[in-house]
Amino acid sequence: MKEWTIGELLKETKDYLVKKGISEPRLSSELLLADILKMKRLDLYLKFDRKVTQDELDRYRDFIKRRIKGEPVQYIIGKTEFFGLSFHIDRSVLIPRPESEFLVEKAIDYFKKRDGGIIIDIGTGSGVIGISVAYYSPNVKAVLSDISEDAIRVASLNAEKLLEVGDRFMVNKGDLFEGIEEKGDIITANLPYLNREQIDNLQKEVRSEPISALYGGEDGLDLIKRLIDEAEERMNEGGELILEFDEAGKEGLEIFLKNKGLEYTLYKDYNNLYRYCIIEY
Repeated sequence: MKEWTIGELLKETKDYLVKKGISEPRLSSELLLADILKMKRLDLYLKFDRKVTQDELDRYRDFIKRRIKGEPVQYIIGKTEFFGLSFHIDRSVLIPRPESEFLVEKAIDYFKKRDGGIIIDIGTGSGVIGISVAYYSPNVKAVLSDISEDAIRVASLNAEKLLEVGDRFMVNKGDLFEGIEEKGDIITANLPYLNREQIDNLQKEVRSEPISALYGGEDGLDLIKRLIDEAEERMNEGGELILEFDEAGKEGLEIFLKNKGLEYTLYKDYNNLYRYCIIEY
C-alpha cells in the first residue's frame, strides 16, 4: 500500500477536487488535512515530507467524500475563522462571511471613542459579530440574540470560550428584541436578506446552510424593516444600527428609510456592491 507524504497528498487531492468542480480546491484540501493532523494550515508546507499514517489517510478520505458532495469545509471541521478568531460552528448556523467583518470594524471604531457600552447583536447565529466586537473592545458587553435555540447554543459555546468572563456577554432566545431589557449603544444585524428569486437559485454549497438564516421574504427586507421599526426604542442616544443587506433590496430599503425620515449611510463591499447600512440615532 502506497505511503503518502503531506506534499503528495495535497497535490493529489487538489487535482481531484478540480476535476470534480469543487470551489477553492487547494484551500479545501489544506484546511481538511490540517484539521486531521492538528496543524496550522501554513505549517503543512514546513512538513511536506512528513508521512501520513493510514488512520489519518482514512479520515482524510472521509472528509474529501463529504466535500465532493458539496458540504462546506467549515461544517466538516466544525469551525471557521472570523476577524482573527476561531469559532465553533455546525449545520444549525450560517457560515460567517468575510464581508460581515465590516460590521465588526465599524462597531469597534464606535467604541474606541467611548468608555465601554453595550452591543446588541440581533440574529446572532454563531455569535461572531457581537463576540468579536466585545473581544477587541474593553468594557463592552455583548448581548447575543437569536430566535433559534440551536444558534443560541452555538453562540454560547463561542462566547464562553472567547469572552470567558460571564458579565461580558449574555445570550437571549427571542424574536428580534424580544426578551432583551438592555438598550444598545450599537445594534448589529446580519438578518436573512435574500429574496425569493435568489433562494430559488442558490448554489449547491449554500443549500447546505439553514434556509431560515437566508430567506428574508419576497423582497428580502421583511426582517430588516421590522428591525428598523423596533430599533429606535431599543437604542441609547447617539447609538448606531449597523446592518447588512443585499444590493437587490437597495431601492426598497432606501424608500423605507426615507419614508421614516431616518439619517443613514450606505456602504459598498469589496465587490463594489451595496451591502451595508448605518443608521444614526
